[in-house]
Order: sequence, then C-alpha cells, then structure tokens
Amino acid sequence: MIFLLSSESEPPDPAGLSGRPGWSQAAHFGLYFVLGALLYRAFRGAPGSGQGAAGSGKGAGTESGSRAPGKNPGRTLVRTCMLALAAGAVYAATDELHQYFVPSRQMDAVDWLVDLAGVLAGSVSALALERWRAGP
Repeated sequence: MIFLLSSESEPPDPAGLSGRPGWSQAAHFGLYFVLGALLYRAFRGAPGSGQGAAGSGKGAGTESGSRAPGKNPGRTLVRTCMLALAAGAVYAATDELHQYFVPSRQMDAVDWLVDLAGVLAGSVSALALERWRAGP
C-alpha cells in the first residue's frame, strides 16, 4: 500500500484533506504506524508459536533453561521493537528515495522522521497490547 501510494504523482485526496496543514505528516504517521505494528508482529511471531519471521529456527518453542515455552528464545520484547524500528527505518528511507524518481514528488527528511515516529508508535503499541493481553 505504501509503495503504491508513493508511486502516485498525485496521491488520493480523501475529502479534500490534502491542502490542510499537517495532512501529509498525519498520512505518513498513520501508514507507518500500521507498518510498525505489523513488523513487530512479524518479528515477534504468533503467541505460543515460538517463532516469528526472524525466529530462531530449530528448537524454537521448546523449553530451554528458565525460558518459558512458546517464547522466542533470546528475543526480548524491546529487542523485537528495535528490530521493527530498524526494518521500518530502512523501508522508510527506500520509500523516500523511491519518491525522488516519481514526477511531482520529492525526498523529504521530515517525512522520513515522521515515518520513524509512526513505526516506533506502532511497534510500541503492539508490544503494549501484547503485554495487556498477557495480564499481570
């Protein structure tokens, strides 16, 4: 979705919002918020599965020492957020580079920073939701 919207010289204008101050940043933040939550989920894996896209492979999900079964061995929740942020930062940078080659679009460092804020907020929100669901 992000790639397709970045490919448009004139991205869709929902209800005439594009001329309003902050609309572009709000759109960037929202799209990258969702990306951050999805990246967190991908790196964390499904609850109880023992591995995500970057899971540890063989032996994942088995009890090892003091680690609880069903968790990614060696992967903390904060580390998962950091992986999501790093992946999101790289994608946001390539997205801004992509926009450089699209007519009527440009690279913008402020957009990249807003993208990073969205990824961070999305991944931290996913982490908070996971902790809330797990209970005390």
